[in-house]
Amino acid sequence: MSEGRLKKMVSFIALFILFALSPLGGRGAAAADPVTLAVHNPTGAIEVTQLFTERLPNLDGRTICELHNDAWESTRTFPAITQALQSKYPTAKIIDYTKMPYFSERSTPEELAKIAATVKAAGCQAAILGNAG
Repeated sequence: MSEGRLKKMVSFIALFILFALSPLGGRGAAAADPVTLAVHNPTGAIEVTQLFTERLPNLDGRTICELHNDAWESTRTFPAITQALQSKYPTAKIIDYTKMPYFSERSTPEELAKIAATVKAAGCQAAILGNAG
């Protein structure tokens, strides 16, 4: 057998093996069953159905407390939130999240009562709770 013919035969065998091992398995394309995907809305937009207090018309001159639950990058996002708020509402007083108590979904009712008392004592008129997560 000539060297050229041997190379062609080896190439043919290699292609045959690759095709046989492919996901199509040498059968050709087949229709897949329908798939249903659930897609999360990344905007965070949710319908507010219950207000816990009256909405503020704006944040000018207000005291805003930042409360974190350490769910996602608070050391990076809260400074950006603070900067954005200060540029839009220069008369607002912002109490940094590092000066306020930490909370989580595991906070006890007693811990939550202490947090509420701290927020009230600080004179907070608005609060940012967490910031993603």
